[in-house]
Amino acid sequence: AGPRTEKIDVKGRMVMPAIIDTHDHAHGGIANKWQDMHPDPNQVLVKIYQIAAGKTDAEIVGAITAAIQAHVKNTPPGTYGLITINNPPRDPNATGLDAQLNFMATWLYEGGFPKSKIEALAPNHPIQLYNLPAMIVNDAFVAALDKQYGHVTKKAMNMDDMGRVRETATQYGRMMASDLYFKPRVRDLAQALEEGLLPKTATGVTTYTSHLMGERFQDAFRLLEKEGRSSVRMAFYHWEALAAGFSDTALFYRKMGDFSGMGGDYFWNLGISLGAIDSTLPRSCSNTEAPKRLKDLEFCQNGPGTRMYDTTKSAIANYMRISTTHAEGDKGIDYFMDAVEDGMKENPGVTLEWIRSLRLGTDHCNLSPSPDQLPRMAKLGMFKSCAGNDINAVRWVGPGMYPDFYIRQIAPVRSAIQAGIRITSESTNNFFVGAQQFITRKTNDGKVVNLPEAVDRNTALKMMTNWSAWAVLREDRMGSLEPGKLADYIVLNTDYFTVPEDQIGKIYPLMTVMGNKVMMLREEFAKELGRQPVGPQTGTGVSGGDALF
Repeated sequence: AGPRTEKIDVKGRMVMPAIIDTHDHAHGGIANKWQDMHPDPNQVLVKIYQIAAGKTDAEIVGAITAAIQAHVKNTPPGTYGLITINNPPRDPNATGLDAQLNFMATWLYEGGFPKSKIEALAPNHPIQLYNLPAMIVNDAFVAALDKQYGHVTKKAMNMDDMGRVRETATQYGRMMASDLYFKPRVRDLAQALEEGLLPKTATGVTTYTSHLMGERFQDAFRLLEKEGRSSVRMAFYHWEALAAGFSDTALFYRKMGDFSGMGGDYFWNLGISLGAIDSTLPRSCSNTEAPKRLKDLEFCQNGPGTRMYDTTKSAIANYMRISTTHAEGDKGIDYFMDAVEDGMKENPGVTLEWIRSLRLGTDHCNLSPSPDQLPRMAKLGMFKSCAGNDINAVRWVGPGMYPDFYIRQIAPVRSAIQAGIRITSESTNNFFVGAQQFITRKTNDGKVVNLPEAVDRNTALKMMTNWSAWAVLREDRMGSLEPGKLADYIVLNTDYFTVPEDQIGKIYPLMTVMGNKVMMLREEFAKELGRQPVGPQTGTGVSGGDALF
């Protein structure tokens, strides 16, 4: 302690390291909200539409047709039309697979409105039909992306003759308009991030990670750091050459070397991200056996011959750190490891010791990793980022869906740790809800899932603190409370180690400190301390999940 040290009596409450969130995209939603609140009247490149679905195929086709015709009539050729088709009310009598499927996404993906119909209506207007995880586009859409970003091809987009873009559709959403909007508005974007990310501190998070989709985010985060205005620490992956459908990512990274870890205490690089090698269930990439309809809805984005496979191989051969980021199924992780090993063969200088030092990662545990791939992942020194609510993937197990056998692959946290794989924690608005799910293995509706994979409280705590610090290449600076490390910590409303297991999810921070600066002080605790409240009092809605960017 020095002459400027301030002492705060926390009244016997538990103090723990601040939380490090190893997967979130909150900045994307924040940027979109800012753009909506401050529209550019001169922005004419992109028009965004939301339409109701209708109850029958004929009504849906009619609604989409009318939306495309109106767009063509009211805008000049070359204007993007991004059309989201909303879901109709779910059939309360549906069972099995039909009860779980996103109706409109499935309808689009299974050919409800293929590219041929779009071409007939809008040959000169870029059109996107969207409902996550499905996206259907026309040839003009590909041409427009190529005009704006360069080197965009159908193959690089994993686009088929039906117009289905089998990559994570959020990568092709509002990116085009946002990149144009923020190009001359970096200070606006920085202000949006400064204000919009602050609520994360109310959840106890002072550091989070993401790939950065969108051309100006790096400039905005860098500006915040230089001016001492960062609301949270941001560890970022460089996203696959910064353009959806960019065909030359492998060449792009062949001209670089390892830059992971570079940066300051508030903004630093973690390497490269593929963005996503599959999408949300059922559009995952898995080795599972399942009924044909379910397997037909799956797609692997990073198999041999794809730009993602070649990018991984090229990055590894050039000593770079690379992550799959989004990977719900197990097969895509196998392809990723194949590409890593191919990169090692291409450059014998990239040894197993070097690979292990990179700390390669993959995110989400809905249906991965499988027992068979644990030894291989451990050998390569990989980690896996998981959310407690991944156990809710059990709803995809049952008649007409995945067999019960695959319950063992739903968030197998304990097995992975025992195999030598570090597991880190990602969440939405409450990491303690996630911790409770890791510990009890109970879903939102109380169903126990794969109980042998439960972990103890200490392990769940490590997953959101010092193991996460290791994953973000800063274990020497954060993740624990000890001399020489950054003063990032939170004061809890109750004792994490003594509260009943079914009450862990009700824990919340009373105070969050980042770099010895109080970022959040709840009103009830402020009164006890004789102080004024500081910062946002809740973090509700701040998580971006898998939102845009």
